[in-house]
Amino acid sequence: MSSGIKGVAFLASAGSGVAIVVSLVVIGNLFMEVNDMYRETLADMDEFKTISNDAWKGMMAHGRLNFDSIFRQKR
Repeated sequence: MSSGIKGVAFLASAGSGVAIVVSLVVIGNLFMEVNDMYRETLADMDEFKTISNDAWKGMMAHGRLNFDSIFRQKR
């Protein structure tokens, strides 16, 4: 093979290697971002659950209405 073809083959191989390394770095970064978003979502869901449970307990603390007091008395 001539030196020109060897040089092109070397550059193509080096370029491919760089592209693979960059792709692996980007994949790792995306994986970390997705995991962070997942953890944040779970934390937000726990916070929402706490707030909704507190609201429900507050509503139930007032007690249930007596249905006899809602409707008028029949004659």
